Amino acid sequence: MLVESIVVDAHIAPGLIDNSLDESLTSILKTAYNISVTRNRVDMQPCALIRGEAEALKVKSGLPGLNVVRTSYDAQGRVVEYDREYWRHDSLKISVDIRVR
Repeated sequence: MLVESIVVDAHIAPGLIDNSLDESLTSILKTAYNISVTRNRVDMQPCALIRGEAEALKVKSGLPGLNVVRTSYDAQGRVVEYDREYWRHDSLKISVDIRVR
């Protein structure tokens, strides 16, 4: 369905890999490191799935997919998490529900 890679700065979350990663990374950062995510930026772009992503998703190289990049920030504006995802085109449904004030 998707291939994901997440990067967290080791200086702000030393020993992160030693935590049980059964819960969300955002929860671990909050409880173990007192780091709260206050903003997320999400960029989505159609792409061709090539090489490693295509192989991991068990599709032919060149087939369409969706590249999603999420950058999470704390209250000081530091990047605390960078997440890159490649999604198969046939596993997507994107819905956006925005409340307007």
